[in-house]
Amino acid sequence: MSPTTQTVGKRFRLKDDAEVTKATQKLRLLKKLKCTLKYEKLAWAGGAKLVAGVDEVGRGCLFGPVVAAAVILKPDYRIRGLRDSKLLDRKTREKLAPRIRENCVAWAVAAVDVATIDAINIYWASKKAMEAAVAQLAPVPDHLLLDAMRVNFECDQTAILHGDAPSPPPPSSRKSSATP
Repeated sequence: MSPTTQTVGKRFRLKDDAEVTKATQKLRLLKKLKCTLKYEKLAWAGGAKLVAGVDEVGRGCLFGPVVAAAVILKPDYRIRGLRDSKLLDRKTREKLAPRIRENCVAWAVAAVDVATIDAINIYWASKKAMEAAVAQLAPVPDHLLLDAMRVNFECDQTAILHGDAPSPPPPSSRKSSATP
């Protein structure tokens, strides 16, 4: 914990005496992270040709399915404004979605229902949704950029902490590498 914060129950007191929740602190951190192609460039430098970004939505939700998306973006096309969807308003997300689909090599979406989440828990359901989304990609990726996990798929993978913030959303070796 930084010297400018103090824990107060489940809230944090900042130096200026404002109390914020852990979720608010995380959102502030995500906003500070710069979205770059750092992990994609590392994968390309390692010989990868088709790098897929994979992420889920709905993991923090109490009701409803967990949905995952996988996308292989064209290396030579940058989609301006693309970043973690939690940091974008609905209008911006709806504007970017068709641009992503039109300017990518491949994309896929998969969902895992509530009954399955209840049976195997949200972590495993998120992982299952990610694996299903990746399995639908054609062409098949040779490197995956994932948000803080490794999935059962035969290719190199890079697990990135807060993965969709520093790397464009929907990243070595066969082993996973976590990055702060």
